Amino acid sequence: MDRIAEVANASKRTVYNHFPSKEELFVAIVGRLKSRCNSVQEFTFDQEKPLESQLRKVAQAYMDLANSDEFKDLAKVVLPRFLQTPELAKQLLGDSRPGEQSLVNWIKDAQQAGRLTKSDPILVARQLRGMLDTFAFWPQILGSEPPLTKKQQTEIIRSTVRLILDHYATPA
Repeated sequence: MDRIAEVANASKRTVYNHFPSKEELFVAIVGRLKSRCNSVQEFTFDQEKPLESQLRKVAQAYMDLANSDEFKDLAKVVLPRFLQTPELAKQLLGDSRPGEQSLVNWIKDAQQAGRLTKSDPILVARQLRGMLDTFAFWPQILGSEPPLTKKQQTEIIRSTVRLILDHYATPA
């Protein structure tokens, strides 16, 4: 509760006035985190555009989310609790990962158009996000590295997209 009050720039009493229990507050925080993840815009596959430019746009949206202070602050509150009680994570998040469906749909559409190989779209989506998170989320959450510069973000996105396309893009 102290950390929540600090992040909210409010007193603990104010926090308790809005949320009668820690559990209700935690559920609200998880809801806000899911909302931020799901706020990543929907991406529509466009057969006429190059895969690389489309996938870079998708990757940039995830990079922007991972680098936002609000997202990182919320994650710092939620992650320790989920690590201690994985069943709570399953209860509040279900089987899906917030923000993943838009990317999975984009991959499925690219596969149906014959532009990506027929692979598990969830696997491909998680590989992409996992590579981005390795540089743009986890080091900052753990406090081991400062936020990425725009130049670093651009290079990570470029190389990550190339890795995905080198493996999954169908020959032209």
